Amino acid sequence: MTRRVLLAGLLAALVSAPAMMAVAPQAGATFPVIVVFDDRAPFENYAAAYAPDARMSANPEAWDYQDRNVVGAVQALEAAHRFSATNVYSATIRGFAARLTTRQIAAMESHPMVRYVEADGVMAIVQGPPPGVGPGGGGDDGGQVIPWGIQRIGATESSTKAGDGEGSIGNVNAYIIDTGVDAGHRDLNVVNHVNFASGPNRDCNGHGTHVAGTVAARDNTVDVVGVAPGAPLTGVKVLGCGGTGTTSGVIQGVDWVTANAILPATANMSLGGGASQALDDA
Repeated sequence: MTRRVLLAGLLAALVSAPAMMAVAPQAGATFPVIVVFDDRAPFENYAAAYAPDARMSANPEAWDYQDRNVVGAVQALEAAHRFSATNVYSATIRGFAARLTTRQIAAMESHPMVRYVEADGVMAIVQGPPPGVGPGGGGDDGGQVIPWGIQRIGATESSTKAGDGEGSIGNVNAYIIDTGVDAGHRDLNVVNHVNFASGPNRDCNGHGTHVAGTVAARDNTVDVVGVAPGAPLTGVKVLGCGGTGTTSGVIQGVDWVTANAILPATANMSLGGGASQALDDA
């Protein structure tokens, strides 16, 4: 990727779109971007630049695990170029997300520590939960339902024997990177929940809870059964109540899981969006 691709693309869009002509001269116009550092950047030189601030107090889950040298490097750039990062990454890629002007983007693209800059994008759930198949689909009177997909992949014949009413998985942790998971759901063993999206720290959409049921709904007499019944679940909310979010927010979820997952572990993302080199790298 050439270092000037993003800025050139933004400028071309502004010039070619007549409706945007009035926006182009505004020096203060900002664009959401993701900035990825070079792996060889001398982060150790920025330890002294690290300083706790209001962002860290407001959302400690997103900041407490971060490498302070990486955060210090971001804070040094913030001070030099007058912007404020919305996300920082240090466990997968090393970088940050922010709204930057074209001048600030140019400065990042030419900075010796920066590998590339890309536009932030929109991410969304792949599809909604089919009626009667997600957690709660079986009901108290109807007994437990074994969904078609659970049978199709052979989970009923595997070591868990999903659906025999006896199996329970407790030695692997599942991280659901989605709209969150209903922590109070009777069929789910939710042990933790974090929020890197807009809205409350819970599933206000339903998609993530449905996915969690497919992964790990308990093998009992109600609702559905999952592939790994009863496995400990952590909801990692990266999409809001409408089922949408940002690429930068999804990367934050991936980064958090990478740094905090209790092994052995698995992670699931049933979401999609535009191509992102930063998300692929993370």
